[in-house]
Amino acid sequence: MKCSKKTKDSGFALAIFLLAALAAGCSSTNEAPFFSLGLSNSISNHEKENQIKQAFHHTPYDSVYWEAADLDESFSMLDATLVTLQGNSIVVEGEGAEVDGSTLLITAAGTYIIAGELKDGQIIINAPADETVRIILNGVDITNTDAAPFFVEHAGAVVVTLAEETVNTFTDGEEYLLPDKNTVPDAAFFSCSDLTINGSGSLVVFGKYKHGLVSKKDLKIINAKIKVNAVEVGISGGELLVIRDADVAVKAGSAGIQVVSEADLKRGLVVIKGSTIDIYSAQKGIVAAENIVVVDGEITIESGSGLPLNNTSAL
Repeated sequence: MKCSKKTKDSGFALAIFLLAALAAGCSSTNEAPFFSLGLSNSISNHEKENQIKQAFHHTPYDSVYWEAADLDESFSMLDATLVTLQGNSIVVEGEGAEVDGSTLLITAAGTYIIAGELKDGQIIINAPADETVRIILNGVDITNTDAAPFFVEHAGAVVVTLAEETVNTFTDGEEYLLPDKNTVPDAAFFSCSDLTINGSGSLVVFGKYKHGLVSKKDLKIINAKIKVNAVEVGISGGELLVIRDADVAVKAGSAGIQVVSEADLKRGLVVIKGSTIDIYSAQKGIVAAENIVVVDGEITIESGSGLPLNNTSAL
């Protein structure tokens, strides 16, 4: 299978703002220009706040890139479906989800609070295109040796909230058992739909097969702590990747952060606001087909050929 395509006129027409003393490279291919940050670049934009505000004076970036639902971390256990992972089994209390062995299948909109450990298991979301699924990760550790432990196959949108003071870990294996001609999923934490990750907890992703955290559509990381270690790309979005008020650390074999639309190789925007980002990549730091926009934050990138990746067992 492949993720279904989305056509969207987002109206992005922003110049690239890299307001810091760094070497920003712009390379080109036959299909599209690619903006990139890499090769031991360090950005500290706190002292340039006024300059950044002037640059964005006519750009309503807050309303364009995130909505109230992306910022909402609140949830209630009263109307939620409770899911308890118990090693090789799963217990569900509520509606909208079913269990097949060590696989949790979510098929309807709603709030699902998930906690526990799952060995060689998987969470799959396959909900209608007009429905939003809320996932509350309340201390989760899921491994899967031959598939993506977290897979959004279909939904209108998925919002994942990391519960306060929790660590949530997803680890895949070095080989996937995919049916013939299937190209997805190819990441430990993978979504075919718009994906938002928020909350004051932590998400840790080990991508031993290929990639770490991937959304084939929009990906938004809001007020969250994210650590990704991947063989190839660490974090990837389809047309848009937003990192706002977040703490992100990436160790990757090809690119730390990458945003290139499969439907249009000229589309791909990275927006970083008020975040701390550390990238260690054997090849590229941050790559976007369209633009990289930085609005207040600290970005440290160590990248380039020859950097040792070691293994993907630790961050």
